[in-house]
Amino acid sequence: MKILKNFLLIILFLGIYSCSKNVPEKSEEELKMEIEKTLENYIEAIKTSNVEAVLEFWIEDCRSIEGNSDIKGKEELRELLIPIYKTLTIFELDVTTKSLDITENLAVHITEHSEILSEGGKRTGGEKLFIWKKENGKWKISMDYSIPSQRATNH
Repeated sequence: MKILKNFLLIILFLGIYSCSKNVPEKSEEELKMEIEKTLENYIEAIKTSNVEAVLEFWIEDCRSIEGNSDIKGKEELRELLIPIYKTLTIFELDVTTKSLDITENLAVHITEHSEILSEGGKRTGGEKLFIWKKENGKWKISMDYSIPSQRATNH
């Protein structure tokens, strides 16, 4: 009888524990503000052209798709960024959120961006689809998919 009683107490405890895990710790608005702040910090890291600072925002098995390029994993992304960031000059980079759907640990984020990458260069831009994943309490990019704009303008 004592074993059955202990077993039922353990089952009750596990049931209560599992139910409490489904209650979000933060409101949707708080989670959206976290993502927006993380995006802002990510953009600032890009502007520094510091590859390691940029990679801090990506999960290990990330994926980035842009044009014909399909990068799989943080190491491939590092290999792509190192030579680009050696010569890249960002004169302007603006990113705005178009939509953001979020759960406690996963977010689908569509942004619109425009940039000028060289002096006197053309303004380019488009949209990006980010999939954010919360890893060890921090939002990180799991995937991004770039959709280029069909128009470029002279600055």
